[in-house]
Amino acid sequence: MSWAAEVGLRLAPQATGEGLGILANWVAAAVALDDLRCHMGFNSEPRDFLKLVLGLLYRVERPEAGPMEPDPHPLCGAFVGLSQRVRAHAPVEQWRSWVSALKNWLLGVTGESSLSVSDHLTLRTGAIRLTHVLIEVAEGTVLPAAVSAEPAVRAATDAAYALVLIGSDLYSPRRELAAGTAAPNLVGLLMPPGGTVEDGIEAAVRLHDRIMVFYTSMVGQLTSGDDEQMRRYFEQLGHYVRASLDASVASATSVKSVPGWALSPTDGSLTAPPIPAIAWWWDQLDRQS
Repeated sequence: MSWAAEVGLRLAPQATGEGLGILANWVAAAVALDDLRCHMGFNSEPRDFLKLVLGLLYRVERPEAGPMEPDPHPLCGAFVGLSQRVRAHAPVEQWRSWVSALKNWLLGVTGESSLSVSDHLTLRTGAIRLTHVLIEVAEGTVLPAAVSAEPAVRAATDAAYALVLIGSDLYSPRRELAAGTAAPNLVGLLMPPGGTVEDGIEAAVRLHDRIMVFYTSMVGQLTSGDDEQMRRYFEQLGHYVRASLDASVASATSVKSVPGWALSPTDGSLTAPPIPAIAWWWDQLDRQS
């Protein structure tokens, strides 16, 4: 089994056949594009990366169109193929949701320059929606739009995305600094003036744990009834969060001074942190439950 298929199964344990193939191919393509982004977008020619992104988006939104002359990059063909397969395998609204999320991710990272923790969590967590859509595609599920748009469901979903993002950020700073490809990262944003990477990691772990406490409380609130679709939705998000943490830990096995597993949160508060972009999540908690 390829590493991408293994990651796909961890993300979506109930995926089979074409759904699993789409998810595994997405994992491989996303990693390749992210590596390209780090090298082209941050260290050499950001304009070249922007040109690649614009060409890729044109073709993904119109997969029936022929190759551009010249094709911006071989990865364009991989993403066009994914777009064709998602459109053939899933309801059209899921395909449109995936294309929209891809557009938000790529246009965001071409000018990525986080000025605050709020900016970082707002701009970067949107990218994680991409994989979430394909988890649903792979397992053949979709939460009705009217339900997913409810503020409490959106808050819990955004919190899960933030956990995936922070988990990735926690394990990447030393690797990226060593490689000379450091990108905007929550650890750096939380690092106090004159502080060290360890100071930033400690602050990021506290924020991660506070969000995790909120998330588990919110999921318990939302799944307390007999709504099977809601239960399955958050079961999938739970797999996503855990699989992403596992992948981050595995990728950092040679990196010293990274956080390990803990039996209790470093910050178990159920009050909102002083981060304007996410403070509204905590307003959705039923304090009497």
